[in-house]
Amino acid sequence: RTNALETLVISCWVRGLSDRDVEAMLVEVFGEQAAVSRSTVSRICQRLRVEFDAWKRRDLSGTRIDYLYLDGSFFKMHPKARAEPVLVAWGISTDGHAVFLGLGPGAAESTDAWRGLLEDLADRGLGAPLLVISDGGKGLGAAIECSLPASLHQRCLVHICRSRDPSPSPGVAPEEG
Repeated sequence: RTNALETLVISCWVRGLSDRDVEAMLVEVFGEQAAVSRSTVSRICQRLRVEFDAWKRRDLSGTRIDYLYLDGSFFKMHPKARAEPVLVAWGISTDGHAVFLGLGPGAAESTDAWRGLLEDLADRGLGAPLLVISDGGKGLGAAIECSLPASLHQRCLVHICRSRDPSPSPGVAPEEG
């Protein structure tokens, strides 16, 4: 029960709910008898903040990667808000293991936002990879050119496939070329 409860509290906190909102949501879902005190919610969220801050600041100088994957995912942090991007970087190490390197908020997938994430990774000791894989976003492409000029850059094959529609709509002639 504790792990499931902590997971629920963390999920709410990640979505931007305040400690008080998390407490109210738990009462709404589980009823008054299953309510968790504000201090318990606060303690869980504070521990998460400390762990996340330590993870965001960890030294990456011992991490050697061959492949760096960069992408943004859009999330609605609040029900009526517009979706906002979370910028994500992960890599494949020289010994073949996946490594989650960093993430950060961005008002948009702009060159400045991506450059900020890439500079943060470099400031923490991450060296340039052999190959950077990303979607076809112009802001991200410009940030890669500026921040990782020695690395090769390839558009992600999944993004390429998603952008091509192999089956045209009924009544629409396929494009030539």
